[in-house]
Amino acid sequence: ERAISRAAGMLVDAHERGAAVEVLARGSGSPRVPAGAPIDPVLAYLARLSAVAPTHAPPLPRADLVVVPEAAS
Repeated sequence: ERAISRAAGMLVDAHERGAAVEVLARGSGSPRVPAGAPIDPVLAYLARLSAVAPTHAPPLPRADLVVVPEAAS
């Protein structure tokens, strides 16, 4: 619960600074929200996440993904 709350705070901060945001979790991911769009879909995704033991967690999606902040247009 603390990790999800911390992630939400970091997402909101990045989005307010003009970044597009999305969450990638083991087995799923949120929609990508462009800079300036409402962040609600990402926060709703976080609210639905539940804890999974690391030994039972599926692999992370798009393991080759590199996070690069986007500048606001």
